[in-house]
Parts: sequence; C-alpha cells; structure tokens
Amino acid sequence: MDIQPQKTLKMADFYDWGAAFFILFAMTLNLLWFVTDNHADVLHS
Repeated sequence: MDIQPQKTLKMADFYDWGAAFFILFAMTLNLLWFVTDNHADVLHS
C-alpha cells in the first residue's frame, strides 16, 4: 500500500471548502441581522 502525496487539489476539496465558507458566511449574516433587529427594537420602544 503506497501512499502518494497529493500535489493538486481535487474539485471535491474546493466544493467542501466553498460550502463550509458559505455556511459560515450565512450564519454570520443571520447573526448580524438578529443583533441589529434587536437593537432597532430597543431603540424604537
């Protein structure tokens, strides 16, 4: 069983990273919206 080091990234690796970053980005956006909405409610009430 010989293991060769991978010198090139497979497309699947790019898709995995892209999905992970996209989910993280969406979660931060939702968190920002949630926080700003709460602040707006506090300011208006």
